[in-house]
Amino acid sequence: MGHAILGSVLIIAVFFQAAFGGFTRLGMIREDIRSYKLLKFIHRYNGLAIVTAAIVQVGLGLYILYPYYESRGLEFWILYIAVAGFWVILFFVSEIYYIKNIVGNTVSNEENKKLLGKGEKIPASRLNDLVKYQDKNNLDSEEKVLYTWQEIDEEVKNGRILVVSNGKYIYDASQWITSHPGGKLILYSVAGTDISLDYFYEAGFDASQFAPKQIAPKHRDDRGNIPQSTSLSRPQQAQRRLTLENFKQPIVNLSEKDWALVVRSRRTHIHTKLALERLSLLQVGELKREVDDGYSSNRTLATNGSLIFNPYEYRRYGMTEKVLLTDDGKSNFIFWKLKFTLLYPYDYRENQPTTFSNGEAIQIQVRLPSGKVIDRYYTAISGNIACFDILVKVKVNGEMTPFLNKCRPGERQFKIRGPFGTSLVKAPNQPDNYMPNTLVYIAAGSGLTPFLQILNTMILPLYEPLEVWEAFTPANSDEVPLNAGDYVVSYVITTTRFGRNFKMILINCIQSTSDIVGLELLDAAMITYPNQIEVHHLVSDFDRGIRDGVSGYIRDGKINEVILGEILSSVNN
Repeated sequence: MGHAILGSVLIIAVFFQAAFGGFTRLGMIREDIRSYKLLKFIHRYNGLAIVTAAIVQVGLGLYILYPYYESRGLEFWILYIAVAGFWVILFFVSEIYYIKNIVGNTVSNEENKKLLGKGEKIPASRLNDLVKYQDKNNLDSEEKVLYTWQEIDEEVKNGRILVVSNGKYIYDASQWITSHPGGKLILYSVAGTDISLDYFYEAGFDASQFAPKQIAPKHRDDRGNIPQSTSLSRPQQAQRRLTLENFKQPIVNLSEKDWALVVRSRRTHIHTKLALERLSLLQVGELKREVDDGYSSNRTLATNGSLIFNPYEYRRYGMTEKVLLTDDGKSNFIFWKLKFTLLYPYDYRENQPTTFSNGEAIQIQVRLPSGKVIDRYYTAISGNIACFDILVKVKVNGEMTPFLNKCRPGERQFKIRGPFGTSLVKAPNQPDNYMPNTLVYIAAGSGLTPFLQILNTMILPLYEPLEVWEAFTPANSDEVPLNAGDYVVSYVITTTRFGRNFKMILINCIQSTSDIVGLELLDAAMITYPNQIEVHHLVSDFDRGIRDGVSGYIRDGKINEVILGEILSSVNN
């Protein structure tokens, strides 16, 4: 009875195993299968259960023919036990050998197993293994092809799966497209990028760098009016002066949720030594190293062996935040604020910019479900290379924006490079020598994003202290005294880096006030510098009403010579 029941269960389990195998395979090439990991887990352990049940089933069948308490059939029982025992022993021996000799030693650190725990950086011993294999299997000088990052990108667009390791070796993994255990999606994601950290480190290796985002307390409601400043006979100097020169690496300000989503986007797993040896056989060339331009676009390694920043190198990011800025029911458009975080935020490059300069843009490249590779430029309105925000206006007939509209945080990787572009201020340390007294910016729709970038980088720079030009005496317990010469975060008694005579005027052309984006930043700038930042919203569809919470001047109509003259007349006065 048990033999018949187990046999029926095995037949059903085999059909389910085939189905799970098909879905698991499909999950490697499609992103819309959300339960890929669960299917892979079931497929793995269902297979193990089937093999175990099959061994038991054979024993039950043998028992029916030759009960073990009878003398007949003893030789079959001996053969059964010998064969089953052989395969069990072989399984465990091969697993032990695989763990010790192929996978290699892994760092056993309970803290590192926790996403946000304080852990130790895991040494890249596997990277040394690859160098060893690569030295053995290195190409002859005649066979070695030298590539720039631009040339690698062109090859990827033509269908090749080129990857880089250690900032030096280039491999063609195209032959793995149908056999890679992680599926072809991850190969498409890493094509044209450096895979050293993914291939040789565990997912949580940089957990020790995590520091929770500091949340500023809310202002008291009973603050009252700003007290009048006082005058000192001799202003006291601040004991410590901070500038951006103090930060050699970009500040990474991530929340717990950001870290969880960026680690989820990595899809990292440890590769075996066998995989490293096979990878070393796929080398097709090396990166060029000779210095070319100011960004060292063809030089990959510094004298100390660290990687050198190159704006043409695609690096991989995860989407860690997606915020809808417009109301679908009231606005004519859909605007998203998207936050992208480097998969390994502390993967620093020598000479890497610590901030975005105004006028610069980044380039995002994605592979559409159809297989087409596209790229678009976007303005980063805040942040730095490690973590930044962009605004995206969804175009119904577009390619990139509808794709981004459907993406969810933490579900995929994005290839991003840059920044590119010419800065409006050529000498950031002396902007007052390069900026006019009055800057008028006319924008419409997504054209507002460069202006928001200017506000963030030049008017309200994050982590850059501003100098107090007049002393301040506190009136409430949550305020601090300030002396002329102190460095503080921006508020009404501070001045922009351009001085007190500088003025910036924004003329924002929109269909309705529901289409306005970046209100928080616009409000912050106008509150901080009320005499220097002026915003005018020109609303073409004024009959739709005024959205609550809109600051600045609101005018009915489209921009024309009369309205422009009225706005600019205040400059001459």
